[in-house]
Amino acid sequence: MVSNWNVLEAAEIHDIPKLALASSVNAIGAVFSKAPVAPEYFPIDEQHPTRVEDGYAQSKWLGEEMANAFCRCREVQIASMRFHALMDDDTQRKRQEVPVTKPTGKSSMDFRGWTDLQDAVRACRLAIEKDWRGHEVFFINGDETTLSIPTLGAIVHVYPGVPLRKPLDGFASVLDTSKAERIMGWVHETQWVRNGWLLTQRSYQYPHGACSDIICLDVVQVAFNPIDSIRSQTSRLQTCRIQECSAWIETECSGYRLRGDDCGSLKSACQRVHSETGHAVVSSIGSEEEVSGR
Repeated sequence: MVSNWNVLEAAEIHDIPKLALASSVNAIGAVFSKAPVAPEYFPIDEQHPTRVEDGYAQSKWLGEEMANAFCRCREVQIASMRFHALMDDDTQRKRQEVPVTKPTGKSSMDFRGWTDLQDAVRACRLAIEKDWRGHEVFFINGDETTLSIPTLGAIVHVYPGVPLRKPLDGFASVLDTSKAERIMGWVHETQWVRNGWLLTQRSYQYPHGACSDIICLDVVQVAFNPIDSIRSQTSRLQTCRIQECSAWIETECSGYRLRGDDCGSLKSACQRVHSETGHAVVSSIGSEEEVSGR
């Protein structure tokens, strides 16, 4: 905080018109809190009230308040950049080698976010090149999480009951960066690479015309998803078709689509579905096979 003050005061003395200050996602209270604190809504934007309780988060929040105070003293442009888990290329590759499929844990408190270093540098440059009046706070982070399971399933597990203000499809970040795009024209260009399972959510059109959601699962997701929830979504299995190492399980009211790197992992996933729901069994996998459900 003393450093923040020194920079802001020096900029005032020397009449420097624009500043970009390093803040943090922790300005709202996050990973260093004693326990997870549910936000008021998802995705979280810059209007969300702070919930700080630890020393680090307080320093970031108060640094932003300090910037507000200096803007009241003179006409100056200040950007507080709420960076989140800054990573270079090597760090990203190492993290991506170990997919994260568990939504709980300490990292769930900072919403499994991240920021590529080069994208962060570009945000700082834009904060100086663009023009506005006063102090603005920006979330600067990737538009996807580091999780290998869809965002919605993770936050429902960790933060049940929190309302959604915007859809969170696929692996979408729960931190809204649209303000940075609107004011500075900044978007996070680097994407998080997920090896192995392809996990998406899409609609599927059945031959008889009924439309249903297909939720992509892997073995871990099948285990993570509560059994009662799976049963409520699957009424009666019609077919389980395996072709070219891809499988999909269709039911009357919904479907689970599984896609793996190899036949072995795919077979394990299908068998796990059967063991936990009783809906499907796969005895062997060839280039093409169809197994009737029970």
